Amino acid sequence: KKLLAILPLMLALSACFKEEDPRSASTKFETIPLGNEYNNQFFYSLEDTSIVSSNDYKDWNLAFYAQDDNYYIRLNGAANMWAIKTESFNFDDSFSSLQNESSKRFDGSHGLTNNLAIDQQINFALPNDTTFTEGRVYLIHPGIEGNGNDIGPYKKFVWEGVYNDAYLIRYANLDGSNERSLSIPKDANVNFVCFSFFEDAIKNIEPDKSNWDLLFTRFTDTVYTTDGTDFLTGYAVTGAYLNQNSVEAYLEESIAYEDFVFANIDNNKMSTYLNAIGHDWKQFNDQYYIYRNKLYIIKDRKGNYYKLRFLSFYDSVSGQKGYPSFEFMKL
Repeated sequence: KKLLAILPLMLALSACFKEEDPRSASTKFETIPLGNEYNNQFFYSLEDTSIVSSNDYKDWNLAFYAQDDNYYIRLNGAANMWAIKTESFNFDDSFSSLQNESSKRFDGSHGLTNNLAIDQQINFALPNDTTFTEGRVYLIHPGIEGNGNDIGPYKKFVWEGVYNDAYLIRYANLDGSNERSLSIPKDANVNFVCFSFFEDAIKNIEPDKSNWDLLFTRFTDTVYTTDGTDFLTGYAVTGAYLNQNSVEAYLEESIAYEDFVFANIDNNKMSTYLNAIGHDWKQFNDQYYIYRNKLYIIKDRKGNYYKLRFLSFYDSVSGQKGYPSFEFMKL
């Protein structure tokens, strides 16, 4: 009789407690198949626990910033591209000697606009007419494959100007052949509109900016040698970039992954740098070693928080490199 009397009370009390969403406390595991030569790029959604899209990194050469608050051009860092800034403003000059090739210019890996190989910028809202640049000639190299071969020959390139919603460019082979003058329209749905010299065409590389958080890819960086005595500029590395559409992250090393909870989040440490995660979660010494004490706190495009740490850089079946695996949890 006592049990029968207590049972309704217990049921009433249990209704007062909110059930915990089991998804909020579940750990997810993922492996990204970049491949042994890191040929692939993958756009990933933390919320959906899925790859949104993928492409070969050699599918494009230039990325044109597509939002209405700025104009700038990035090289394909995944292809280890570089540019040479010439002293010429005459597109018809001969550049076959490449006498200043020692002054290669690489984009900075942080994503800021103060360290770009093509350093012309137009930083203001434009009227509905055309604004022209000074017309400086850049020599652009399409980059290096994983086997060390050139992806293609140099192009001479001029960023001629902009409309209020498009870029005006001109390029050709160094001998003047295959000359093109094109307009590259902006697209507010993506961060960057990508373009291929080899196809003379815009390429649909980046998915809708509201659908992804992380880009797993090769990229170009400046790295120090293992003994810290020297640094290498334009070095190809492999890691993760952030979506520039509101995604933020920071590295946490003082709290273990298992112990980190929502209350530990420090928003003052959050960074919007492209390489806020980057490649430093691993170290190469005959083989890749993963720093398990490094975890990354990520604020996704919708304002959700996650903790993430990398587990391996090798495929669990074949043992091939180029298969970064990680675990993450929504906080």
